[in-house]
Amino acid sequence: LLSQSSDDENGKQGLAEAQARAQGSRTGSTEESEHEDAEVAPFVLMSVSGRWYAAGALDVQKVVFKGSVTRIPGHSSHILGLALVHDALIPVVDLAALANSASTPNERVLTQPRLVVLGSDEDNVAVVVEEAYGIEQLPKKMEGKASGVIAGETFWKGETVSFLNVEELVLAAHDESGRS
Repeated sequence: LLSQSSDDENGKQGLAEAQARAQGSRTGSTEESEHEDAEVAPFVLMSVSGRWYAAGALDVQKVVFKGSVTRIPGHSSHILGLALVHDALIPVVDLAALANSASTPNERVLTQPRLVVLGSDEDNVAVVVEEAYGIEQLPKKMEGKASGVIAGETFWKGETVSFLNVEELVLAAHDESGRS
């Protein structure tokens, strides 16, 4: 599901271990968790314009290489268009614009851009990401103020991570695209 870089200095785990962690299993890793005392849940981490975001692992439908995105005339700038993903048309949004995030180039990008499809089979949305890191256990308790598509923040390996409010993200895409 999630790809990984071959020159991985951060010690990323394999997909099987990530899936086991998402199901709440322990893999026997000796890595110390930054959030040992907090109640945690599985989140998929992704990088957009040099900033880290997290979505609940169960909210992530798929991660695919970014193909073409067809613009829709007359829509807001945060709607990038529609993408055909596994025989389904999915609205693609500009996460940085929706999150009111300054766009900065990410020089660590080692892979082709991907689409992360979030939501349910009926109501979904895709975001373009530079990197899909994998599944990590992050604290359920979110710090910071919730605003629009951002549900809160936490820290992970020295980086600020913004939690996505997937329901708001889906609503922002579908209200604009006219789909229900």
